Amino acid sequence: KAFTTQLVALALLITSIGKAKKTLNADREALIVSGLQKLPNLIANALAQEHEIESLQSYLQINSMHFSWDGERCTRLQWKGR
Repeated sequence: KAFTTQLVALALLITSIGKAKKTLNADREALIVSGLQKLPNLIANALAQEHEIESLQSYLQINSMHFSWDGERCTRLQWKGR
């Protein structure tokens, strides 16, 4: 929760600075605010899937699957079935 709160605070600060310096147009500001307003529901949905996430975590630990994320896609690096 603390990390998410820090990210939201940073997004709001950057939005405010951009607006004050007139480097952030109204459309982009609205997009950022809209995205931030969606966060509570997105987080609630993620938390509601806690059981499924724990099951997946157990599966991944059992099968020693290792993944890499390059910002666009998740790639399986290694598979060591037990």
